[in-house]
Amino acid sequence: MKKVTQILLRAYLRRYPARFRLSQFNFLSKYSWIKNVLEDLRPEFFPPLDDEGADVEGVPFDAVPRNIIHPLEGREIRGDRGTYRMDTFQYARGNGLIFSGVQLESNQPVTIKVYRLEHAFFSEADIRDRQQAFESLAGLKLADERDHDFRVRCPIEAIADASPISADDGRHGAHCCYLMTDGHDADSLTLAEAIAQRHAFPPATVRRVLEQILQTLAFLHQQRYTFPSGQTQTGVIH
Repeated sequence: MKKVTQILLRAYLRRYPARFRLSQFNFLSKYSWIKNVLEDLRPEFFPPLDDEGADVEGVPFDAVPRNIIHPLEGREIRGDRGTYRMDTFQYARGNGLIFSGVQLESNQPVTIKVYRLEHAFFSEADIRDRQQAFESLAGLKLADERDHDFRVRCPIEAIADASPISADDGRHGAHCCYLMTDGHDADSLTLAEAIAQRHAFPPATVRRVLEQILQTLAFLHQQRYTFPSGQTQTGVIH
């Protein structure tokens, strides 16, 4: 019976992209009757990590050093719109680390993307400049105040942390910037993942997706924006 359960659980977990498997694994672990089977499968899906360091850009959970992730889990960040708690690390996307979290005042789920400014690569002046630029993106709106949907994720809040965070072993000291978005943001598939699941799209769908991508790029580069400071400029860095 245990072998059958193991086969079924393995097939179930493999249905999900690597970055979603941890949340499904943790959810199933709540059921005591399959917890031992899941622990047998853990090394297969989440092998031990080499804490000497790994590239954390664009990689799933099991390739990110735990000594970097652990100090962030459970951390509370205070912003202008509330206090947020970082719960579970999900995966790495681009240059950031994606965590599920919650806004404590409203108990609403949020997605928190963390950008690390490593002391080994940035001077204190560079870190301050980047943090100020980062926070200015929260509250970004069209200069003409129109309301358009160009498939750009609008942040709930952008927060630059003044206190540096070190890894568990004391290395990799960094200042962090936190981007809070809707709780469903972490569940969104990238285009590459959608293609991997469906293998191919019909020509009409390909044309529609390309048109949407071009519209979004034109929006990011050519539209005039107003920042919270009142400054207006054409295009945004992305």
